[in-house]
Amino acid sequence: MNNSIQAEKIADNARNSISNYCMEECSAYCCRKGYLILSKKEMQLLVKDKEIQLTKEEFIRPLIDGKYSVSLGNSSGSCPSLINSKCTLHKDPKRPLVCKEFPIFITENVVRISDRCPAKKVNKFYSHIRELIDLDYEVV
Repeated sequence: MNNSIQAEKIADNARNSISNYCMEECSAYCCRKGYLILSKKEMQLLVKDKEIQLTKEEFIRPLIDGKYSVSLGNSSGSCPSLINSKCTLHKDPKRPLVCKEFPIFITENVVRISDRCPAKKVNKFYSHIRELIDLDYEVV
């Protein structure tokens, strides 16, 4: 198996390893703060019937490249797809790519773990980071 496929499997294992932590300890912090850059289809899937309201309130802003910025700290208090710290799109194969990959992003031989993720701050990824380094990935 090549290194990039192995790295993606390690990243998926790392993401799965924190699912209980996300719901129970940090209460899906990543889905309540910041913003996402999404395609129109991803944005519409995420906000569902709240698109007009969130656009009017300027929590959804069109960008010049046809993408949209969606603020997660909006009038509903979090991502519109989040209910009781659980993502209603988590199992949807069409969910936004950034949601699938968060908090671990792999490009070339670099793995970036988002500083916005509380699990990173409490070192929940330690064993997975070691595996990625062993595959010659730089982890930042």
